Amino acid sequence: MFYKSAICTTANKLKARGYTLSQAFVIAWAMAKGQETKVNGTTFGNRQKAIERLAMYTPEQVHFALTRENDNQYDKNAVAVMVSVDGSAPYKIGYVPAITAPLVAAILDNGTGIKAKLKAIVGGYAEGIDYGLRLNMSLAGGESA
Repeated sequence: MFYKSAICTTANKLKARGYTLSQAFVIAWAMAKGQETKVNGTTFGNRQKAIERLAMYTPEQVHFALTRENDNQYDKNAVAVMVSVDGSAPYKIGYVPAITAPLVAAILDNGTGIKAKLKAIVGGYAEGIDYGLRLNMSLAGGESA
C-alpha cells in the first residue's frame, strides 16, 4: 500500500508544472504502482562492457539510482541512471528516455524519491545486438510494512 500523502504531493507538484489535476493524479498513481522503462545511451563509452558484467550478478546485488542532471547541455530534464553492485562506486550506465524524463525530473525535483529496480538485461553480443537495460520505476518511500 502506498501513502496517499506521497501521491498527493507528487500530483500537486505535477499540477504546478502544467498538468491538469486529473492527469497529475493518474501519473502519480501509475508511478506509485510502478512503470517499466528502458535505459537510453547504453552504447556510449564502456557501458556495453559494464552491462555485460552486470549479468554476472543477481538483481538483488545490482542497485540503481536516478540522478537529476540540471546542468546537462542537451536536455534540461536529463535524469542519469547510476548503477552500483554491492556498494561499489556508482557508474553512469545511461539515461531515462527523453520522453519520460520531464515526468521523472518533476517527481525528483519535488523531493519525492523514485526506486529503480532491474527488470531485464536484453540483447547481447551472442544475439548480434547491443546490450540494453529495462528498469521498473516506482515512487520511493511509499510502501508501508
